[in-house]
Amino acid sequence: MILVVCLALASTLCAAGSTVLKHVSANRPVHTVFGGRLPHVLEQMLGHPLFLLAMVVDAGAVGFQVLALRYGTLSTVQPILTLALVVSLVLNHAVARTRMTRAELGWAATLVVGLVLFLVASGATHPDGGLEAGRRGIGIALAGAALAAMVVGVVATRRARVTVRARTLAAGVAAIYASTAALITSCTRIYGREGVGELFVSWQLWVLLVVAAAGLVLNQHVFAMAPLHVVLPVIASLDPLFSIVVGRTVFDERLHATPAEVVLEVVGLTLLLLGVIRLSRSKPVLPEAVTGPRTPA
Repeated sequence: MILVVCLALASTLCAAGSTVLKHVSANRPVHTVFGGRLPHVLEQMLGHPLFLLAMVVDAGAVGFQVLALRYGTLSTVQPILTLALVVSLVLNHAVARTRMTRAELGWAATLVVGLVLFLVASGATHPDGGLEAGRRGIGIALAGAALAAMVVGVVATRRARVTVRARTLAAGVAAIYASTAALITSCTRIYGREGVGELFVSWQLWVLLVVAAAGLVLNQHVFAMAPLHVVLPVIASLDPLFSIVVGRTVFDERLHATPAEVVLEVVGLTLLLLGVIRLSRSKPVLPEAVTGPRTPA
């Protein structure tokens, strides 16, 4: 499983670089596209060269993630992607030409220790069981529940502060990312088992393209609403949790479940989430002087 871990880490590095590029592009003036007739979010995406560069880096992240999920599982790959928060923080400091504080270093280490503890204690790198393409009924039910929860959250926070609304939408982004990873897993297994012809006629591939496109647009909208340190921790913490649930219920990935191992798993996840939350309270490292004025919500 060393190959899976290395592929997941490569995807993490690319994803972190893409995240920073997208956030910078979301807060910089853009060139008008097609006479300014496109919706604002599309203008932000297509009218900035940094966003287009982010797309190239994103392609690398997706490619490595696809390979990792081809040979590994959701329970292994997605938790490793939480490291994107740490890498993004380092890159943000590099862009802003500032140094990480001791507190940031400490909480980054806490996140890493929690991740390693969870992976080792749960046996996520060698999970038992596992279905090839997953259970369709349960997957649809989970997707429907996530969509309903996001709609309720958006309605409930429509008059709340921008940061609250941004975090609510960021939770939706995390759900979409987990769904995307699950669909990638199904597609890679269909391809490996039945070939490219069967993959192209499978519903999973076409749903994957729609879900991934929706996640791309919503992600950029969220980054335009609030600073990176406000929304990224929500995505970084919820994505692996959602993915673990999907892996267990849809793909029947069975983690270690003895009392001692469960305790260590809980401790590991707690440390991981604590590191994410504390890092989210770090002061913004991309000031107005670097990013330009933030796009109004």
